[in-house]
Amino acid sequence: MKNIFNNSFKLLIAFCGFALILVSCTYKEIADVDLPAPKLYMPTAVGGNYVIDNVPQRLDFLPTPGNAYQFTVDLTKSKMVIPLGVYRSGLDRSGKITASIAIKNDTIATMLAAGKIPATAFALPTDKILLPSSVDIISGSEIGTFNLEIDLNYLRSFPDAILALGVTINSTDASVNPLLKTTVLVIYTKLLKPMAAFSSKADATNVKKIVFSNISTYGMTYSWNFGDGAAVSTEKSPSYTYPAAGTYNVTLTTIGATGDLDKTTKTLSVTVL
Repeated sequence: MKNIFNNSFKLLIAFCGFALILVSCTYKEIADVDLPAPKLYMPTAVGGNYVIDNVPQRLDFLPTPGNAYQFTVDLTKSKMVIPLGVYRSGLDRSGKITASIAIKNDTIATMLAAGKIPATAFALPTDKILLPSSVDIISGSEIGTFNLEIDLNYLRSFPDAILALGVTINSTDASVNPLLKTTVLVIYTKLLKPMAAFSSKADATNVKKIVFSNISTYGMTYSWNFGDGAAVSTEKSPSYTYPAAGTYNVTLTTIGATGDLDKTTKTLSVTVL
């Protein structure tokens, strides 16, 4: 019986060793498989037009992978700055890849003819745009980022227009996905012009407490003057308890993406019982 047990145990060890050899060989075979060649694409080209029709939202809102906002405004340089990027697909991240960048506004005419952008849109003049000629995706990375800069004063000169721009990529280092190589930017300039607006009502349990509802458009920051000499509030929709009954002129200042350049105010009389 003891010999039978010893023989069985030896067979088990031998079987386990053989299994380990098989697993090792299988792993090596998988590891040696060639990875698919990467393809370049612009994530902002996914899903159709890249539409910018509102002011930057909260930072956890991601309009496109890798970018926490659609644009910023550089008031010192008078530029609207739009972050863009070139990605490489696939698992292989080795080696630097350079992608060339160019304006492709003939795409706009094609899109207009096909009814894929609003009929009133027109192409941004190339002399109002700053764009790097290329971007590098460094070894180990999946993305190369760059900024598109547009003349802010030119945009502000069209307070309610739709401007369009095509940005395309090419590369001699890697193939480019032909369906995702061109970003069509559609910019609604009205987003640069905030409009202050609000309503108010008395609290149900305290008539001296007024609840304000901010219904401004394209605002990013706000300033409230409650008309009684009290401190200013920067809440979006504050509540305020007046010390005495009376009629007060309440002013809301709404500030948008261009800061003080295009801020607006709204004043309403509020009666406190």
